[in-house]
Amino acid sequence: MSKSTFSSDEGIWLKGNLHGHSTFSDGELSPQQVFDGYRGRGYDFFSLTDHNLYRSYETSDDGLILIPGFELTCYSKEKRIHLNFLQKGEKSLFAQNQRFAVENHEQTELFIKQAKDDYLIMLNHPGWSLLEYRDVEAMDSLFAMEVFNYGSEWQDRVGESSHFWDNALMGGKRWCALATDDNHNQLCLVNIFSNNYRLEFHPITV
Repeated sequence: MSKSTFSSDEGIWLKGNLHGHSTFSDGELSPQQVFDGYRGRGYDFFSLTDHNLYRSYETSDDGLILIPGFELTCYSKEKRIHLNFLQKGEKSLFAQNQRFAVENHEQTELFIKQAKDDYLIMLNHPGWSLLEYRDVEAMDSLFAMEVFNYGSEWQDRVGESSHFWDNALMGGKRWCALATDDNHNQLCLVNIFSNNYRLEFHPITV
């Protein structure tokens, strides 16, 4: 029986982030400052996913590929959830600076139905959203979910969601697993674009 190993010498390896924010929603840096921060730290691709707002940015020749996307606040049944929509190609269903307001489960289903052919859809920070797998098990248009969200971990210690992904896999889903930083720029510029995340857990003395 042959044994295959995971090798960093195989394939094309790219460094990127698919979840971040700017002053167009609740971030503290302008889009250009955010792009410069990732570019300066050797990122190959990035999606600026401001809340409920579609904006497309031109990719320049400096090596950072910009993927149009946005984070939609919407609903699965009665639970409020956040989904990222990542544009697959040059075609956009939405106008530049178009804003969205989804108010219930039915509107969410309609939005997903209209966008799923042109956008990759991912579930964001299920731990921060206080979700259980049963809350989203009926969703069949997701390509991925966040198994780790650094912003949620840094702020509230609820960024790790690999157990949620395990439940989805056991339930028959074949979602990809993603780790993002969900950058809102609250830290100073030298620290917010970390190349290495180190989590420290300290015992609680009662």
